[in-house]
Amino acid sequence: MIILDLRDGLTEDTVIWKYYNFSSFVNLLMDRNLVFRRVDLFADKLEGTLSALALNEFHKQLLTKTDSVDAKVRVEREAKNVENFKKFTYANCWTINDNENYALWKIYLNPEKNGLAVKTTIKNLKESICFSSSDMKVPQTITIKDVSYVQLRYNKSNQDKVFTTKNPEYIYESELRLLIKNQRDWNNKRKLISEGFNDMPVIYINVDLNKMIDTLFISPFSEVWFQKTVEKLLNLKGINFDISKLSFSQIKE
Repeated sequence: MIILDLRDGLTEDTVIWKYYNFSSFVNLLMDRNLVFRRVDLFADKLEGTLSALALNEFHKQLLTKTDSVDAKVRVEREAKNVENFKKFTYANCWTINDNENYALWKIYLNPEKNGLAVKTTIKNLKESICFSSSDMKVPQTITIKDVSYVQLRYNKSNQDKVFTTKNPEYIYESELRLLIKNQRDWNNKRKLISEGFNDMPVIYINVDLNKMIDTLFISPFSEVWFQKTVEKLLNLKGINFDISKLSFSQIKE
């Protein structure tokens, strides 16, 4: 099952993007999979953790009920318990935007020049996913949710919000996340995670690329030969959609 959990103003027709360097795009064409990475393996180790603000608020609440030593221990335990859920959670990330983003081209292609961006809608992405909960070690869902860029308060914290809230300085990402969560063996309380599941750094979920991709944009920094190579690859794999050469007049390379 796939669940949409979007803030007001976002709909299934909202435009989203995903940026690929060339090797990642070739993998997409060959395997036709979305890659979900385990959150504890993200480069940003603050992902999936309680904010400093939330922990301070929790600490202040505890001080009204207990001594400072016990409060500190309980805060540390709470932070660790929340962080442990990163081992159960996998994410695939997109960008919400009507237009392509120069900064994200730079970030996702660095240090390469040749790459591509997929432009689509939330509806197209949702309908392209060939997913069954039986594919999982423990039957679960994929949740599609936008990221909020605020300091998450402790009394507003829950598992969904911890994985879809980031500090305001990351607002330029305008991120949409696909989450596979709670891969826990609830039938055996002695096992934290379904056996073998947390050994996988990534999960691959099959997609129909003809449904998923509305338009494919070639990097503004790509070399002269690159577009012809992409066209040949698409023909070889039987993918049919428009290719638009991205051009920003303000780019000075």
